[in-house]
Amino acid sequence: HMHILFPNHPTSHYIMGTALFSGIPVILLRTARLLSYLSMVGTVATICVVGSVILSYYFEGDLTEQIAVSLPNSEPPYHELWRIEGMPLAFGLVAYCFSGHAIVPSIFCSMQRPQDFEKVVNISFTIVLVSCLAIALSGYMMFGDFVLDQVTLSLEHNSSAKFAMTVLTYLMILTAFSKLTLTMFPLAIGMEEIFAPFLSTE
Repeated sequence: HMHILFPNHPTSHYIMGTALFSGIPVILLRTARLLSYLSMVGTVATICVVGSVILSYYFEGDLTEQIAVSLPNSEPPYHELWRIEGMPLAFGLVAYCFSGHAIVPSIFCSMQRPQDFEKVVNISFTIVLVSCLAIALSGYMMFGDFVLDQVTLSLEHNSSAKFAMTVLTYLMILTAFSKLTLTMFPLAIGMEEIFAPFLSTE
């Protein structure tokens, strides 16, 4: 997504920049309670992304015929019900959506009512599941077998609403940034506990 917005720079620059900037909130915000504000930003951005994909399908409809015209050797049907070669990628994307378990102990310890933790997890995972199904169905109905690894990339290349897709790309970057920061927080705490005894306090 960064390469789409700024194509003049190599991908390695984006990787290093993302790693650098995602570490800043972990350094400045010392508790999971403070990081929850960043999490809220990522949550709002994710809701906007899900809503954008669903609305794109509602307004754009099936784009497979339009895409097939520009691709050689593309013959119908464009919506196959089963493709075994796509299963590893599908499982990887689904596993990524349900990742973030490293932050779970920190969230549990920072909750005002830890007794509600299981309820919160169940509700959160249910929302994630519904969101994933909504995006998967909307993306596949729009692009069929031509859908890219991320449906937002397919929207960027084929949607008629270019400005809206640019905003969507920024939202995707914001979502990834907030999730990476939250995932790095337990790692930063663990590294501090390992190296703190070897560092002088003077």
